Amino acid sequence: MKKQLQLKRQLARILAVLVSLPLFAGLGACSVRFSIGSPHPVSSSPVNAPKGWKKFTSKDLGYSAYFPGTPIRDTYEDRAGTYKRDAIVDSNENMVYAVSYGQFSASQDGDADALTDTQKKELLLKFARLIGVKDEKLNYTTIDGHMSFVYTTTAEENAAIKIYRGIVLGKHGFYALDAFGVSEADAKTFRDTFRIL
Repeated sequence: MKKQLQLKRQLARILAVLVSLPLFAGLGACSVRFSIGSPHPVSSSPVNAPKGWKKFTSKDLGYSAYFPGTPIRDTYEDRAGTYKRDAIVDSNENMVYAVSYGQFSASQDGDADALTDTQKKELLLKFARLIGVKDEKLNYTTIDGHMSFVYTTTAEENAAIKIYRGIVLGKHGFYALDAFGVSEADAKTFRDTFRIL
């Protein structure tokens, strides 16, 4: 009973953080496709990266992924905190692939790995609602063994540019894996190279 109460409090702290994560706000309502994968993190699975892509490891953000080049770091702040993003940009300085991370604040931090699958789904559902993804479009998946959801949206400045986005629930925050203006297959390949350290 005591452990269940602790988990409920931890879930409540994490849910409270959702309101303060504008990093992912304004992404729009989109179609979402999911299938249930492994319920436990499996970071030892092999990576099949496209030829010429190189592994990039960000120890401070706690992930690795393969990129078609060396990503640049973008850091920005707002009232809710500081956010970091590693991105590949094209010759016109448009983002092509990016990994962003929004960490739960120190006062509201919790260990999402300690939550049950039902609680993780509830957390992701609340987050999806916060960013405007309709409930009836939600299906869940795993990325690197972590509960996640993926969906497609368009760029605010150019609706012709599709953005394939995956939101991954990490231990202490959310990762957003973005692929801008590429094929859905290339976006999936990029997401499949992502590993939480």
